[in-house]
Formats: sequence, C-alpha cells, structure tokens
Amino acid sequence: MARDLIGLVHRYHAALNALDLDGVAAMFADEAEYHSPSVGGILGKHAVMAAMRAYFAEYPDQMAIDDRTYHAGPD
Repeated sequence: MARDLIGLVHRYHAALNALDLDGVAAMFADEAEYHSPSVGGILGKHAVMAAMRAYFAEYPDQMAIDDRTYHAGPD
C-alpha cells in the first residue's frame, strides 16, 4: 500500500497552522524523535508535544507554508 507522504505533510502543516496540537499529537508515535537545528533532538511523543506547546504559546502566529512539496526519493 502506497503512503500519501505529500498529503501527510500537508495535513501536519494544516494542523500546526490551526494550532490543533491534539491533531498534531495524533501523528506522532510514543517513541517519536523530533530533530530541529534550533532545538536539537527531542525524544518521545510527550516531550515533543511539550516542546511544541511551549513554542506555539510563545509564537502563536507561526505558519507553515507549502510553496513546493515533492518526493525527494523513493523512501
């Protein structure tokens, strides 16, 4: 079964833009790892979501914009 990775990215960004953090949390596994150049690595869904809640509390007007989204490779 093919995964719609582009659609997943768009749904993730739509949830972020709506500040639907419960919707975002549903996209992460319990053992998730989140890596960002500004914060480094965050391990575990609860830690990832705590960091996201803190970030969006400080920057509620942040928006994810998908000007161009494409598959970069087979994986």
